[in-house]
Amino acid sequence: MQESLDATRYFAATLAVQAIFADAQKADPSFEVCQLRFFMWDNRQERLFAVLRPNQPDVDQRGWRLREGVTGMAYDTGEFQLATGTATHDGTYNLDEDRQRRYAQLTEVAAMPVMNAQDVVIGVLSASHDTESSILTADDWGRTHQAAADALARVVVDLLGWHSDSEESKIGPRP
Repeated sequence: MQESLDATRYFAATLAVQAIFADAQKADPSFEVCQLRFFMWDNRQERLFAVLRPNQPDVDQRGWRLREGVTGMAYDTGEFQLATGTATHDGTYNLDEDRQRRYAQLTEVAAMPVMNAQDVVIGVLSASHDTESSILTADDWGRTHQAAADALARVVVDLLGWHSDSEESKIGPRP
């Protein structure tokens, strides 16, 4: 019975995430080119991995270490991170050579910490695009990004129960 309930919750959560992402992308026509991904910490592998990936196949992921890329930096600092221009794919955010090549086409990457009600980071919502437009630096994007991150927190805490609003950070001291 519990397994069926968990599967139903997970299915509902993927639909909720799909709706959150679609709503964010439709908030402004320029946002439609942005790729959104939600990352959560895996204690066993000590990395952030994309989860609840609507419309994306499950592929082998390398994950992000703390302070690696804007995603790892946002998780570690609990603060919004933005990389533009060459900072999206150079050593600014501790990317290794492989990732510098892999992300060379990106023009902007933004990462918003997803927080529980106690302001503990429980994940990161990252956005990126490869167009020549300046999208993720706009105030409208900042508000949209924050609203989507807040909605994701409710999915994780209220729907899935993967975290609670009363917990403290589980990953221990930062390196």
